[in-house]
Amino acid sequence: MFDIQILNENNDRISLPNRTGRTVLGEFREEFEIVLCFWSQSDYELHWLETIKQVAAGLLTKAALITSLHDPANANFITWWPLYVFNDRVLFQNQLLFLDQLEKPFELSRPFESVSDYRRFDQDKKLLSEWVVPMRWLEDYVRMF
Repeated sequence: MFDIQILNENNDRISLPNRTGRTVLGEFREEFEIVLCFWSQSDYELHWLETIKQVAAGLLTKAALITSLHDPANANFITWWPLYVFNDRVLFQNQLLFLDQLEKPFELSRPFESVSDYRRFDQDKKLLSEWVVPMRWLEDYVRMF
């Protein structure tokens, strides 16, 4: 099963408006903090659905699900889940995208352009954490809406 959603929970340790999100990739589940100062809850949800629709339709072979976003004009990084399509499988990684390390400015209307090519190892030759799910799980997610 694939799922990404916003729970109705605030984290009192964070001073900014926020919610808790949850990603489900098969048996793996992770909760994460979402800041709501630049994007609203519905902005995140729409971004996730539209991105997954494009991937499931075969329009994108690499994309990313943004999970925490401050104004990109002033932010140092974006938290997101890059995803890569390999035939009938989709591989997810969790990543901080450092905006000052991009070759060209980040475009919020086309975030997939800032997704790097797939790699299994980081700069220190350490294996990156990744999760693989069947494409049909993303197709099932889209059908729920």
